[in-house]
Amino acid sequence: MLRIKYKKIFNELVYEIDDPSPSDNGRLAKFKMGWLNAKSSKKTYTNKTLNKRLTWNNLGYRFVKELVDLMILI
Repeated sequence: MLRIKYKKIFNELVYEIDDPSPSDNGRLAKFKMGWLNAKSSKKTYTNKTLNKRLTWNNLGYRFVKELVDLMILI
């Protein structure tokens, strides 16, 4: 059930450019930073920023925000 919801999150991402940088070593760190920013009330990413370029950082942010929305719906 959750696997289907993960696919739904990734399939509904909106962005103009997919920016896979940085190198493999930095991807997890950037993803985690976005994840932590989403959990913090101090950092808010705007749709304008999120929709322009898909990065590992904002992917982590988006993923957590979508998971929270899904948990509210369950």
